[in-house]
Amino acid sequence: NKQYFDELLERIRSKSNFKASKQIEKKQKIHFIEGYLKATSTDRSVTWLLLNEGLSAASQVSSARDPKIIGSLPLGGRMNNIFECTPSQLLSMPKIVDLLQVIGLVPGKKAVREELNYNHVVIATDADPDGDGIFVNLVNLFYQNWPELLSTKDPFLYRMCAPNIVAVTSKERIHFQTREQYEKNKHKIKAKYDIEYMKGLGSMTVSDWKQCLGNLNKMEPIRSDDEMSNWLEIFFSDDANKRKEWLKECRQK
Repeated sequence: NKQYFDELLERIRSKSNFKASKQIEKKQKIHFIEGYLKATSTDRSVTWLLLNEGLSAASQVSSARDPKIIGSLPLGGRMNNIFECTPSQLLSMPKIVDLLQVIGLVPGKKAVREELNYNHVVIATDADPDGDGIFVNLVNLFYQNWPELLSTKDPFLYRMCAPNIVAVTSKERIHFQTREQYEKNKHKIKAKYDIEYMKGLGSMTVSDWKQCLGNLNKMEPIRSDDEMSNWLEIFFSDDANKRKEWLKECRQK
């Protein structure tokens, strides 16, 4: 029955069509995502989403956050390199799909800030090369697909300044974001302080998280400039020659 099979194939094509699938997806509720904590305020203009590296810090974040304002989504493992990925390719990556559903972003569609589930996104990763890699991959994701979010006066994307070293007493915890920062200021630290070296976000206490999450203005805003596109192409594109040239310039300096 040729007519029957033609109609069946057309229905299959329609369901696999990107636009049709996105219309269906927008009508669905967000499915269960392990570790996701939603901000409860109905005023979405004051809310922000914390993207933290891994599940190990989830309990501390849950205790430290203001549940009305701060949502939290743990990201496990490495992030995919999404440089020049198509919308359909993005939708084949479960971790990316979860992230975009929580925020309310749709690949291939321009972001409207007022329609998103969160007004700000804060990236919190370990202060090590792996954490830096996750951070840059996330910046790449937003810039490649929604550059309008990185060019606004009111920043959309931030990086949380997690401590690498903490000077501790029974009443105080002083954060140092890098070893260099600590070395410059260690003469100010009295003998009564103990020094703790943070192995990652999972080493932070609830007190540390409260200090980091207490003020969005203390976090580092991420904005695009004329050079961002060039840097992302150097680090993420398939053109190895650009990376070689950049490394040569670094050695010469």
